[in-house]
Amino acid sequence: PDPDAPVLFIEFQINGQPFQALNGGPYFTFNEAISFAIECADQAELDYYWDTLIADGGAPSECGWLKDKYGVSWQVIPTALPWLQEQQ
Repeated sequence: PDPDAPVLFIEFQINGQPFQALNGGPYFTFNEAISFAIECADQAELDYYWDTLIADGGAPSECGWLKDKYGVSWQVIPTALPWLQEQQ
């Protein structure tokens, strides 16, 4: 294999959860249709993940959304958010 060739398929884990990713080329581009969610127990945990994910080129957005330095969309929200939304 050519070490300079783009990756076509990869398997990885995040916190023990297995994932697979496929390079779809120009026909299947990367966008917000796929995102990861992190539910945080308190403000300190939320701030930790938020600050870590936007570091080194990431970008904050609105309502708990951000993109990391690779362009991956994340939702960093308090665990209590569903309950808070029900109260309105």
